[in-house]
This record gives sequence, C-alpha cells and structure tokens, in this order.
Amino acid sequence: MENLEWEIAAYVDVDTGPIEPFYMDTVGFLVEFVGCLKSGGSPETSGRDHLKTLVAVLFAVESFVTGKKIFMGEFMETMGS
Repeated sequence: MENLEWEIAAYVDVDTGPIEPFYMDTVGFLVEFVGCLKSGGSPETSGRDHLKTLVAVLFAVESFVTGKKIFMGEFMETMGS
C-alpha cells in the first residue's frame, strides 16, 4: 500500500501548506480506494458515510446562517440511522 501512496502522490504536485493533514487524508482515501479496486475488496468507509458527513456540515452551515438549532437526533432520523 505504501508504494501505491507514493504513486498517487507523484501525480499531484501541490504546495499544501497548512492543509497538509487534509491532503494526506485524501491521499490515504485514494490509496485505499485504488487498492480495493485492484483486490475486489471493500473500503473501510462507504460513500454513504461520507454523505452523512457532508450533510452534517451543510446542517452546521444552515444553523450558523439562520441562527436556528439543529437537533442531531432528528438529523440522524432523516439519514436513516
């Protein structure tokens, strides 16, 4: 896996500065994804997991913009969890 990480990183020449932890997370996700494609395995996290994270971020933005509280229990019910 480590070699694959370097293969992917070699294609992206980006000065990441303060966002390096996020950049390296993305490289890690891509390494895992490509490894699963090659092996036929399943990734540790699914697209559904990432959609839940995105929706949580959007709800947080909505709460900030509107000044209204978002209740996580209700939010999780809407996500089927």
